[in-house]
Amino acid sequence: MSNINFQSKHVARLLKSSWVYQGKVSPTAFQLRPGLKETYISVLCEEMPTFLSDARTIVKGKDKTQYASLPKEEIEERDYQVNSDKVAFTIKPADNNTFKSHAGIFISVNGHGVTGGEPFKEFMKEDGVPESTVLQEIGLFLADIAEKNLKTLNFDVLNE
Repeated sequence: MSNINFQSKHVARLLKSSWVYQGKVSPTAFQLRPGLKETYISVLCEEMPTFLSDARTIVKGKDKTQYASLPKEEIEERDYQVNSDKVAFTIKPADNNTFKSHAGIFISVNGHGVTGGEPFKEFMKEDGVPESTVLQEIGLFLADIAEKNLKTLNFDVLNE
């Protein structure tokens, strides 16, 4: 089990350059990849001592990278609905022996966990919108929070 401090206030979503354009974050940055059957969106806990070294390893030699510093409270405690379907987010440890600060944003719809590439229509209300719309709305919700909290890690400066 991970040793992440859940008193932490922020998690970082490292952003590929293709996910950010003119300060706008693409909802693609917050998709569960269907081919991997992901059950969470990978993030790093900013308050962990290994955050910077984990981030540096993940971006593999780049001088700098952008990330979204996501306030845990804003994600977990906001009531979010898509039509009549309740969407909830939980941030918790995600086992990873390589990256000690690794955590995940787990998504549920009406109390049932969502996995990339697997249908969840059976958990939606009768008057619910299509699954693809729910996933798009989730991405837009998280991208909106990310845009307000964009930061840059400049590894050259950190090395000095």
